[in-house]
Amino acid sequence: MSAIRDYVLTIVSAAMLCAILKSISTGKKGIEKIMGLVTGIFLLATGLRPFGIFEFSQWDNPIERYRGQAEHIAMQAQQDAQSQLEAQIQGQTQEYILDKANTLGMSLEIQVELDDRFLPWRVTLKGPVSPYARQQLKEVLEDELGIPEERQVWQK
Repeated sequence: MSAIRDYVLTIVSAAMLCAILKSISTGKKGIEKIMGLVTGIFLLATGLRPFGIFEFSQWDNPIERYRGQAEHIAMQAQQDAQSQLEAQIQGQTQEYILDKANTLGMSLEIQVELDDRFLPWRVTLKGPVSPYARQQLKEVLEDELGIPEERQVWQK
């Protein structure tokens, strides 16, 4: 029952608004015709809306659309920045390890994996190494970079 009352009140309110707008444009022939067309479409749309024939929700809200696009762009930018930071940290860590290895007379290929906080987590070292140099580099990796021996993978 209240739905019917709300519907009738909506139609009456829309009709009153249309009458006011039409009365403002009375006497101005060009504007009067345009206002009659606009108010007629508005009244028709208001009357048909509860029946699902015409819904205002079919029109996209541009603010919401742009907000969604902005959020997507911001998230993509954050992911790109994190990827660049990760690549930079990996590169600098690899250079540091290579420098220490070169000091010990080693020629190695190095791959560094980072954890979720971008700290060195695991390192894979490939190349021939003497036992002494290997032990020295193991200590550097553990003491200076915090990579324990169990996460140091040595390959020949």
